[in-house]
This record gives sequence, C-alpha cells and structure tokens, in this order.
Amino acid sequence: MRRLSVVFLLGMGLLATLGCVESPQIIPEESTSGDSATVDELMAGLSAESAEQRCDAIDRLAELGEGGAAAVDELARLVSEDESPLVCAHAARALGEIGDAAKPAAEVLARAMTHEDSDVRQMAVEALAKIKPGRDKVVPLLLTALGDKDISVVLRGTHALAELGPDVVPPMIEALKDEKTAYWAVLVLHDVGPEAKAAVPAMLELLDAGQPETQLRVVEALGDIGDPAAIPKLIEVLQGHPSKIEIVAAHALAKFGPAAKDAEELLVKGVEEGEAEDDVVKQTVYAHSLAMIFPDDEARKTKAVELLVEMLKSDEARLRTAAAEALVLLDADPRIVRKPMLAALASADEESRQAMLSTIARLGEKVVPRLREALKNPEGRPYVATILGEIGPDAAPAVPDLVAALEGESADVRAQILFAIGNIGEGIAPAMSAAQAALADEDVAVQRAAVYVLGRMGAEAKEAIDDLTPLMTVEDQEDDDAMALALYAAWAIVSIDPSDSEPVRAAVPHLIRGLSHSDIAVRVEAAESLGKLGAVAKDAVAELEKAAAAASADEKAVFEETLQKVRG
Repeated sequence: MRRLSVVFLLGMGLLATLGCVESPQIIPEESTSGDSATVDELMAGLSAESAEQRCDAIDRLAELGEGGAAAVDELARLVSEDESPLVCAHAARALGEIGDAAKPAAEVLARAMTHEDSDVRQMAVEALAKIKPGRDKVVPLLLTALGDKDISVVLRGTHALAELGPDVVPPMIEALKDEKTAYWAVLVLHDVGPEAKAAVPAMLELLDAGQPETQLRVVEALGDIGDPAAIPKLIEVLQGHPSKIEIVAAHALAKFGPAAKDAEELLVKGVEEGEAEDDVVKQTVYAHSLAMIFPDDEARKTKAVELLVEMLKSDEARLRTAAAEALVLLDADPRIVRKPMLAALASADEESRQAMLSTIARLGEKVVPRLREALKNPEGRPYVATILGEIGPDAAPAVPDLVAALEGESADVRAQILFAIGNIGEGIAPAMSAAQAALADEDVAVQRAAVYVLGRMGAEAKEAIDDLTPLMTVEDQEDDDAMALALYAAWAIVSIDPSDSEPVRAAVPHLIRGLSHSDIAVRVEAAESLGKLGAVAKDAVAELEKAAAAASADEKAVFEETLQKVRG
C-alpha cells in the first residue's frame, strides 16, 4: 500500500542506495543511457583510483538495469576482489539491478554471502533474490542467510525467501528441522500465508520440540496460514505452555471462527482465570476469541466488547491498537464502540494514532463495508477516510460514499477526504466532478487535495486539464500558497497527460522550480515528472545538473536518471 507525502501529495519511491560519498563527475555529460559507448565509459570508471569514483560508476551502471549487462563480469570481479567493502556492496547491488542477465554472477554473489562486511552480505542476498537464478540454486543460497550472525542479513534473507511464495515452502520445511534456521523459516512461512499449508505438519512438530520463542512464532503463523488441521494442536497449546504462548494461541484460534468450537471449554476457563488473576490482557483475548468462534452468542460478544472498550483506555499503545483491530473484526455495535474509539484516537499521540489506523487498514477489503457505514458519523469521518485511503485500491467501492461525505464538512475535513480518495488511487473516477469543483474552493488545502485526486486519476482526468492550467498562473510570486498550488497543478497535468502540449510546456518552469524546493519529496517528484517529458523538458538540464551535484546519495540517482531521459 503506497504511503503518500502530504508535502507534495505523493509518496517517495527513492532508490535505496548504500550511500557513496559524493564524487567528481567521471562520465561525460553528453553520454546517454543505453548505447554501447556509455556502457564502455562506465565500465572504464570501474577501474578508477578512488573507491568513491568506482561507486559512482557502479551506481550509474545499476541505473541502466539490463542495459548494463555487458558489465556483469567486471562487476562480479569487484564483488569478489575489490579491497573496499563499500565497492563490493555497490557492485553486488548493481548485479541485482541488472537482473536476469546477471545470472552468471550467482556463484560470486553466493561467496559474497560469507564476506566479513555485513553490507556486502546484505546486498548479495538482495541481488540473488532479484536475479532469480532458479529455485534450485537461489533457495540454498538464501538459506545460508538465515544462519548469518548479522540480524539485518537474516531479515533480508527472510524477506527474499518469502517473495518466492509457495515455491519456497518445501525448502522451508527442511529448514524447520535445523534449530539455527527454524525460527526464521517460521517467519518466512508466516509471510507466505495460506499457500504455506503444506508446512503445517512440520510446524506442529515444533510446538513439541522447538524453543519457546520459536513456538510463539509458530502459533502466530498457524493462525494466519489458516489450515483447520492446526486447530487440535492449538487447543492443546492453551494449557501447559507459558502464558504468553497460550494467549497467542487463543488469538490464533479466533481466526478460525466457528471451526474452533472445540476450544470453548479452555477459552471459558481462560476468561475466568484472567479475571481471577487480574490479567486484563488474558481475559480480553480469551473473551474476544469466544465471541469470534460463537458469533451468534450476543452475551459473549457483549462481554468481549466491554473488555475491548476498556482496553482502548490503556496507557500502552500496542494494547489500544490491538483492541481497535479486534473491535473492527467483531463488527461490534457502533453505538457502543464509537465514543471510546474516538476518545482513544483523540488522546493518542500521532505515532500511536497512526498505528491504530494502519492496523485497521491492514484488514483490507473485508472491513470496507463497515467503514462505508461509519462515514455517516461526522465525528469519526476523518479517521475513517484515512483508513480507507490506507487500504488503497480495495477501498474503491467507498469512493461515492467519500464524495457524499464532502457535503457540509469543514475545509479541513474536506481536504482529508479528498486526500483519502487520492490515496485509494485506482477506481476513483466517480470523484472526478467533486475534485474539479473543489479546484475553485476558497481553502487552498482543499484545492491542493483536489489537484492530488486528479493527478492520481491519471489519464482518466484528461478533461480536467483545462481547469488545472489556470492554477499555474501566479500574479504574486511572493504568494507561497499560490506558488505551491501552481507546482502541484504542474505535477498533476504531467501525470494526466505527459505528451507535448501547451499546458505541459507551461508546467515545465514550475517543475524546474520544484528542483530547488526545501523538501526532498518535492525535489524528487519534480525530477520524476520532468523525466516523463523527455526532451520537452530540455530547459531543465542546467537545474537538474545543479540539483544532482548538491544531492544526497539517495537523491542523486533520481536526478541523474532524469537527466538521461531529458537529454536523450
């Protein structure tokens, strides 16, 4: 789900570089991407005297993607032989960016997974995941990462393995048998989700023989994988295990709903024990599980709601977040839940509030119908709109409800609702008329949000270009709001239709101005928009060169890529 910058109305997709120190320009300015001369020049830079210059050449090759295939052998040599760990790491990353053509370097990358420098090991893992030299080759290599002493390397390995989906399940079953890799294998299987059902029998064995922390992760994973074959074992876990694992087992059983009815006796006992021990968390989790497993039992549902509402008042942010998610899953009576939920959101700090909203958003399309209904309540409307925006395209059915919710709201709330529509991103055409009308709103925040909606709508908003174009005309250059709105309008026009036209040409000066903005998100989005225009944005070359020279390592690649597109 793409998070979006309020500053420029867009999320940042910055290239994650390793942070080479800025170095002198070593590539002639007239070079363009993709031709053999440029690759040859870049490859010559791989032999530069300083590590920083070698890094610079490597990163430029990485930008070419498969176009840098001719450099695979030389990059592989740097990975295995260069004296600078930074160069080795950059070279490994570049091989990953080249992709399929870098398969011959798989063995070199495999050896790099034992490099003494953790950055090199991390980049080797990531590169292998991108190159995909075949499951039979890559999986054993990535399994090596699960035994690494550096946690960051291990986490990269688990992420890379999980991305392989069901193909990774058989080797993960083997990894479950090794105490050194079992914990991480469980995390991989958890991320694979329901497609990991074949691993359930092996995971169940760990509940008898594994370490407590591994057992805890197994129980969590079993709940999300959702194989009913795990239910009897999860019921067993409700007794004779550490309390923490028992509570997680109760939570996992809730996800099976009525299929877990055989857990009733132990869950009832858990509620009673929690009450007697003054263990509010245990009492609440067990009560919630009973309500989920017996959805038609109103008494149990009422009990769970009462406990969860109290938990919303907890001083611990994680408990408030868990309670908010559980209440949404229970489909509790909004007349009971609304007030405490709003109070919990209002009293939370920004980080905790965002965590609560994001947790609910992760429930995805299944909660959209309830959120659509919740939009009818003005008090909670800003929060509900935010959640729908975070859900993204799956929340598209709620767009007409969000449009209807604009009526009669304050400017702040209208802006929030429009931003939410923009964040949904796909299927938002029903908001076209409302967004066009909002371009004339008296409040500049509402105008910006409307521009955002139209920009995110892309080609579907082509008829709105005539409404956006006047926003780029600013009489008072000292009017910061007007200048910002002009910049946003320029971005939207290019997003809608980047083909050469009078509005697009009028947008270029505003985007050039955006290259020197104080906010990194604005600079990057302005550069990427100019890149879409190619030679139409040739007047931006000087400013792009200036921006690239002053850029941080993260930004540098974006500006240089745009330069290549504009020049070429």
